[in-house]
Order: sequence, then C-alpha cells, then structure tokens
Amino acid sequence: MSSQEDRAARTSSLNRLVEEFPDAYATGVAVAEQALSEALDGNAGQVESYLQTLRESSQYTDIVTDQGVEAVPNIQMYLARQYLEQNRVDEAAALLDELSTRYPDSLIMEPNTGGPPSPPRTVQEVTTELRQRLGKGN
Repeated sequence: MSSQEDRAARTSSLNRLVEEFPDAYATGVAVAEQALSEALDGNAGQVESYLQTLRESSQYTDIVTDQGVEAVPNIQMYLARQYLEQNRVDEAAALLDELSTRYPDSLIMEPNTGGPPSPPRTVQEVTTELRQRLGKGN
C-alpha cells in the first residue's frame, strides 16, 4: 500500500471506531493520537476536525495518549500557533484564553526538529509567550 492508501485506511478505521464505539475511552485516545500525528505533519484542517470530535464528548476532554501527552491542551496549543502564523488573531486569542482557564498547569510537548526533545512547558508559560507575540502583531 502507498502512504496515501495507508492514510485512507487509517482514517476509515478511525471513523468506524468513532461510529461504533463513540463513548469508549480507547476511541478518544485513538482520535487524540491521530490529531497529534496530523499536527506533526502540519495538517491543521485535519487537526481541527479531530479536536471537534474530542470536544463533542465530555469524557474526551481529559484524554491522555499512550505516550503520556494530555491531548486537548497540546492540540489546542498547536492550533493557536497555526492561527498566529496565519494571522487569525481572534481565533488564536480565544484558544489561548480557553487554555489558560481550563488547563493552566498542563504540560505542552513541543516538537524539536534536529535535536533532543524540548523539555515540556506549562500552558501558562507557552500562553504568556504567545500572547506577547499577539501583542507585537507577530
């Protein structure tokens, strides 16, 4: 199978899982892991879609992936950064407000290209940095 076929098969399987087992914690973990994978690939549209799926079920708001990553705050932080880069300031500010209110002490895992992983930082630390960028117009 090509990587395009692999991706289509994964998406199809995940959609079936969401349809058949919408309330299962494992379904939430699978959705969260796929969202984070799409974030690493830079597919913001897909990430938004998966975040919406996680938001639709109250039991998915505190999902922790198999790697120990708190899914929703990390996904939202990724999107806030994307929105800043796209000059979608209001959307970025709204996510930062939600993050600092709901997840102030959650840890954000930020990918680091070409080196050891960056140490995790709290939502508060990252939102402060991004708000400063907002205030400076990027």
